This record gives sequence, structure tokens and C-alpha cells, in this order.
Amino acid sequence: GYGLGWQINLPDDESAPTLFHVPGAFGSIAWIDLARGYGGYITMDADTIDGITLWSIIRPQIEAILDAESDD
Repeated sequence: GYGLGWQINLPDDESAPTLFHVPGAFGSIAWIDLARGYGGYITMDADTIDGITLWSIIRPQIEAILDAESDD
């Protein structure tokens, strides 16, 4: 069988982890950000970029938007 092998991003301050992600086949990636209350999934059909690379580009932008909204 196949299960999701979630990777846990451990915070530097040794607090409880809040970011989990799982890279999948063919460049897809799913993630859950408990601290910000959202999750996402990227699936790709391209040879030039994979989901993990795209995630590393867009995630900081999503986090900045969500953090700005929570400050309001």
C-alpha cells in the first residue's frame, strides 16, 4: 500500500511543529500549515519546474499575505 509520508518542519526554538509537507510523484506537493490555518496542494504537468520548487517560491508570499491579514 501507499501512505502519505509527511515531513515535519521542526522549529528552531524546539516548539511544537506546525508545518507539514509531503512531496509526491511527478513533482506534486501537499502541505498543511497549522499556525496559519491553511493547506495546499500543487500538481504539475511541466518539464521546467516541479511542485517543490514552485512551493519554495510561492510559500513565503502566501505566508506574508496571511500574516498581514492576521495583524489587522
